[in-house]
Amino acid sequence: IDERFEMILGAESLPLKKPDPLPLLHCCKELAVDIERAVMVGDSSNDILAAKSAGMDSIAVSYGYNYDIDIESFSPTFSVESFAQIAAILEAEEKRFHPIVICLKGGFSTQKSSRSILDLA
Repeated sequence: IDERFEMILGAESLPLKKPDPLPLLHCCKELAVDIERAVMVGDSSNDILAAKSAGMDSIAVSYGYNYDIDIESFSPTFSVESFAQIAAILEAEEKRFHPIVICLKGGFSTQKSSRSILDLA
C-alpha cells in the first residue's frame, strides 16, 4: 500500500501535531497543493480543528478515533458514515479539490497523502 502514498509523516516528524495546522500546511507545501484545493479527511476533533486552523475543508467520518464525541459539533465541511461517501464527495467536488487528498489518521498520528483515494473506495 506504500506505493499509493507520496508522503508519510509520523507523530515526531514535525515539531507540532494536530490540532495545530502545521502537518496539513507542511503536506500542502511539500506536495505543491493550494490549501483551498485540499481537504482533510479525519475521524477526530483534532483533525477538524487542524483543518479549520489551516483554512482547509474537512470531511469528518462518524466512526473511528473520536472518543464518542459527536464530530458534527466541530462543524466539518462534510460528514460521512462510510468510506464510499468520501469517494462520492470527492467525485462530486472534483473541480474544487485537487487530486491529492490529505488524510491524517488520528489514531496513529500518521499523516498520509494519496493521489488515488478513489481507487481505494
